[in-house]
Amino acid sequence: MRWEDKIAKYYDYFMQSEDYAKDLAFIEYVIEKYALNIKKVLEIGCRTGEFVNSLKKKGYDAVGVDSSKGMINQAIKKYPRLKFIAKKMTKIGFEEKFDMIVCMRGAIHDLKSKRKIVKAFKKFNEHLRGGGVLILDVPHAEELFDTDKADVQNFDVGDIEGSIIKEYEEKNGKILFSYNVSIKDKEKIIRLVKTKKAPLLSIAEWKKLLRKTGFKPVVEYNDGNEVLVGFKI
Repeated sequence: MRWEDKIAKYYDYFMQSEDYAKDLAFIEYVIEKYALNIKKVLEIGCRTGEFVNSLKKKGYDAVGVDSSKGMINQAIKKYPRLKFIAKKMTKIGFEEKFDMIVCMRGAIHDLKSKRKIVKAFKKFNEHLRGGGVLILDVPHAEELFDTDKADVQNFDVGDIEGSIIKEYEEKNGKILFSYNVSIKDKEKIIRLVKTKKAPLLSIAEWKKLLRKTGFKPVVEYNDGNEVLVGFKI
């Protein structure tokens, strides 16, 4: 069982401080700035469905995809009337097309190589209608190592408490992520250590991959952080 599946039950506790309203405001800023007609939105890496629900509340026809079955099960449990699918982003397959695809909070770093990123971008392009747009939030080479190389998230709710320590370093041209998870649920103890690698790319390199897969990229800023907006060509 993947570590995301093991912590899915507790994921929302860890994410209590996540500012989904800020991300939603950014999406609507992009829509207004570029005069986009957005009705159908697909979120890639939706985890337990909070942002999909936020989009739905704003009137968008939103669908969520995540590679973790555990996360998707939690999303369905919370929001049974919304649509969630457990699928890798490189293997999505919908008959319908979307006006916007959103891939936020570094979800693209689930992919371990440029080849897989290109494969995912091609899938995204296939699933966008003409004039559709991709919102891509990625920690990149220029930004990543200008900040502290550790991120700690804690929670303490009733009989349940936990912490995730995420550290990262540059190694052989890749980002090496290390996760140390500790959860205490009454008498149950969960401890997980996970490492993963992802390509360490500059903004220029991300833009090059978007152009290669049929997008015209521009850079926007969400609370000071660079976000790539890719318009389907």
